Amino acid sequence: MKSYGRHLVTFAFPLLLVGCSKPTPEDFIQTSNEYLNSGNVETALVNLKTAVQAYPEDTELRSLLAFAMYESGNLQGAEKELKRLVESNPTSSELLERYFFALYHQNKYEDIILHQVKAEISTPIIKQLKQLSDDGLEVVDRETDTRPNLIQTNTQAPAVRIAHLFTDGEYTEVLSLIESESFDPKFKYYVSTYKAKAYFQTAQYDLALAELNGTLGQWKSIPELNYLVGMSHYKKGEFEKAKNVASEALKQNNQVWSRYVLALSHAELENFTEALRFAEESASNGIDDAYYLAGVIASKLEEWERAYTNLEKANKLYPDHIGVKRAYSFVLLKLGYIDDAIAVIEKTDASMPEGAELLSDTVSYLYSRGDKQKAFALLNKKGSAVSSSLLTRQQALLQLEQGNDISSLVNKLLSENDTSFGANWLKIQNYIAQDEFAEAKKLANQYSEVNQQHSFLFTSVVSLYEKDFEASLANAKEVLERDNTNLTAHKLSMLSANELGNYSIAIDNALALLKLNPDDKQTATDLVFLYTKEYPNDFEQKLLDDIETHALPSSVVDSLASYFLGNGKPGEAEKLLMAFSEQISYESHVNLLNILLSQSRYTKAEEIAKKRIETSEQKTMPILSLIAVFEAQEKHSDVSMLLNTYQQELGDSKEAALVKYTNSIAMGNFEEAKNAIFSMQKFGVTEALLSLFKGEVNFKQGNVNEALREFKSSYAKSPEFGTSVYIAKTLVRLQRVEEGADVLVNELARTSTPSKRQYNVVAEYLNKFNFHEKAIRVYEAMEGQFSLTPEEYNNISDVNLKLGRLERAEDYIKRALTKEKSPIFLVTYTEVLLEMGRVDLAEQSILEALRNEETNEYANVLLATVYVNQGRKDDALKVINRFEEKHSAYSRNWSSLRSQLN
Repeated sequence: MKSYGRHLVTFAFPLLLVGCSKPTPEDFIQTSNEYLNSGNVETALVNLKTAVQAYPEDTELRSLLAFAMYESGNLQGAEKELKRLVESNPTSSELLERYFFALYHQNKYEDIILHQVKAEISTPIIKQLKQLSDDGLEVVDRETDTRPNLIQTNTQAPAVRIAHLFTDGEYTEVLSLIESESFDPKFKYYVSTYKAKAYFQTAQYDLALAELNGTLGQWKSIPELNYLVGMSHYKKGEFEKAKNVASEALKQNNQVWSRYVLALSHAELENFTEALRFAEESASNGIDDAYYLAGVIASKLEEWERAYTNLEKANKLYPDHIGVKRAYSFVLLKLGYIDDAIAVIEKTDASMPEGAELLSDTVSYLYSRGDKQKAFALLNKKGSAVSSSLLTRQQALLQLEQGNDISSLVNKLLSENDTSFGANWLKIQNYIAQDEFAEAKKLANQYSEVNQQHSFLFTSVVSLYEKDFEASLANAKEVLERDNTNLTAHKLSMLSANELGNYSIAIDNALALLKLNPDDKQTATDLVFLYTKEYPNDFEQKLLDDIETHALPSSVVDSLASYFLGNGKPGEAEKLLMAFSEQISYESHVNLLNILLSQSRYTKAEEIAKKRIETSEQKTMPILSLIAVFEAQEKHSDVSMLLNTYQQELGDSKEAALVKYTNSIAMGNFEEAKNAIFSMQKFGVTEALLSLFKGEVNFKQGNVNEALREFKSSYAKSPEFGTSVYIAKTLVRLQRVEEGADVLVNELARTSTPSKRQYNVVAEYLNKFNFHEKAIRVYEAMEGQFSLTPEEYNNISDVNLKLGRLERAEDYIKRALTKEKSPIFLVTYTEVLLEMGRVDLAEQSILEALRNEETNEYANVLLATVYVNQGRKDDALKVINRFEEKHSAYSRNWSSLRSQLN
C-alpha cells in the first residue's frame, strides 16, 4: 500500500490545483505553463505526461509536452513527439520551428535540410535554421557560396552571424553580437549555448559554467554541454570535478568525449592506468588528439611499446605538431630506435624555438649515451641555420671534444653576454685544450670580479687539467662550503679525489651527485668504479649498503643496474635489483624478471612478480608481468587461473581481454579467443584490430581463405604495415608467394618514412622466397637511410652471393666481420670464398667458425666441401662419416660430397 500511495501523491498533486472534477486540457495547459514560467520544468513534465494520457489526441498538450522535454534537455523525446505532431499538422509553422530546434541541437542538420517546407508556412526562424543547418554540414556544392563575405555579413540574421563568427574563431565578436542584439525568445537555448562556448574559447571558464548552470541548467542530458562543463572544470584545474562530471555523463550517454575528459582528468590526478585506458578508448573511437595523450601517459607508466604505438599514430596524424614530435622522438630513443628518432628530428623546423629545443634535447641525449658522432652530425645538419645560444654551446662542446679550436663559437656566445658562466667555462676549456693554462688561469682570476664562487670553479678545473689535484680539490671545496648543491663542484671533487687515491671522498661526492641528479648515468658508472677501488673484495655489498643508507632514488638503482647489464654483468645487476626489488621502477622490475627468465629461474621470477603485485598500488602492470612469467613457461592454464584470481583488480578491461585472447590462441582454445574478441568491442578496440584478431583465429584454425578476407578487411579499415605482413604470410600458405611479395613491396612504397625494421621484414621475405633482385633493391634503399648492423651486412652479402655478385658479397661480409666475428658471418664468408675459388682462405674461415660451434652441421658441410676441393679425401671422409648416418636437412649434401670422392 505504501508504494501505491507514493505514486498517487505524485500524480494527484496537479489535480488538487484545479478541484475535484476531471481537469480539462485547458486546465492542464494553464498549470503546466505556470510551472514552466517559474522554472519548475520537472513538475510541468509530470503534469503534461498525465494530461497526454488523459487526452492523447490534443495537439496543444502534446506540443507543450514536447516544449517541456526540450527545456529539460530531453532532445530525443522532444524530437519524437514533435515529428509526430508535424506529420499530423503540416501547416503549423510553430510546430515545425520547435521540431527544427530539437533537430538542430542534436546536430541533425541533414534532417532539417531534407525536410520540404511549403512557402506559405516558412518563417524567418525556419529559414535561419535551414541556413544554419547548411553551414553545419558545410554545404559547398551549390551555385553560390552561402557563406557571407564581409559586405554581406550585416545582412544576415544575427543568429546566423553568431554561427559564422564562431566557426571563424571570432569568439569575442560572438559575445559582443549576443550582447548587442535582441533575439526571438525561441533562440534562447541556441544563444546561450553559443555564449557558453564563446566564454570557454576565450578562457572565461567561470562565466561559461555560470551560463551552463543558469540558462542551460539541463546540460546534464546533452553530450556537447556535458563536455563543455567537464572541460571548463578541467581548464580551471578542478580535476576531481571534471572527472565526476565526465563519469556521470558516461553513464548517461556513453559518449566518447566523456572518455576523453576522463583521460585528461585521471592523468592530472596521476591515476595513469585509468587515464591510459580512457585515452586509448577515445583514440580508437575517433578522437585523434587522444593518441598523443595516450602516448604521453604510457611514457609515464614506462610502457614504451604502448607509447610508441600511440605516438606513431599521433605523428602520422599531426606531422607538424612539435609536442608530438618531442614525445615520439623521446620514446624512439628510449626503445633504442636511434636512427628513427633522428629521422623525426631531421624533419623538424629547428629555426622555431620549440624545434630548437627538440634538437637540443636530442643532441644532449645522444651525447649522454656516448653517440657523440651522431650528435655532432645532427647538430651540423640541423643547427647551422639556427640562432640558438644553447645549440651554439652544444656545437662548441662537441667540437671541443673532437680537438677543434672553438674560439669563434665562444666569441659569438660572449658577444651576446660577456659575463655568461657557460660561455666563459667553454673559453677556459678551449684554453686547456690548446695547453694555454696561463690564459685559462688569468680568465679564472678575472672572473672573480663577476662571481667569486664561479671563479673558484674555473680555477679548480684548470688545476685538474694541470694535474694539481690538491689545488683542484681545495678550490672545489671552497665552492661546496658556500653551496653544497653545486653539481660541477661535486664532480670536480670526485675526479680530483680519485686521482689522489682518496676514494672515500670521491665516493661521498659521487653519492651527493646522484642524490642531486638521479639520472646522471655517468656518475652511477663512476660510483661502481670507485667502490671497486675502495672495497676490492666486497664492493657489491658495500655499494648496496651505502645506497640504502643514503636513501638514493630508485632511478639511481635503475642506472646502476643498466650499467651492469650493459657491461655484461647480469649477476651484479641481479644482486642490486633483488636488494631493492620492492622499490625499483617498473622498467627495472621487468629487467630483473628478464634476467631470471634468461636463466630459467622461473620459481624466483614468480616469487618476485607476486610480491610486486602485493606491494603495488596500481596492480594492472604487475599482474601483466606475472602473466609474462607464466607465458615464458607456456603455463597457459596458470594464466587463466591468474585472470580469474585477479578479475576484480584487472576489471572488465581491455588489457584483460587482450591477455585472454592471446592465451586462448596459445592454448588452441579458439572459441574462447572468439569470445575475447567479442568482449573487446565494448572497450573501443578498433574494427581494424578486431578483424586482425579474427583473421589470426581463422589462420590458426586452418580457415586460410577466411583469414585472408579478415586481414584484407582490417587493412582496408586501417592500412598498417603489420597487417600487410599478415596478408603476405597468409598468401604464402595459399602458395601465392609472388602475390605476397608484391603486397609487402607495395606497402613499403606506400609508407612515407619506413622504419628500419620494416625494410628488414620485406627484404628478408624477398630473400627467403628467392626474389633476390627485389630484395637487393630494398636493402639498398635501407642503406641509404640508416647505418647498418653486422647482421644486416651479412644479409646483404647473402643476397649478393645468390645473385652471383661475388665482389659485392665479399665487401659486405667483410664489413660485418670488422664489427663482429660471429660464427654465422664466418659461414657466409666461407660460402663467398668458395664461390670465388679461394679455398685455402675458406678453410681458415670455416675452422674459425667451428671453434665455438663444432656441432653445427651446415658449417661441417662447408668444411667437407673445402676438403673435397683441396683433394684431401681422408679429411673429407672423417667429416662426412660423423654426420652422414643422421637423417637431416643436409643428407643430400653428404651424399653428393661422398659421390665426388668415389
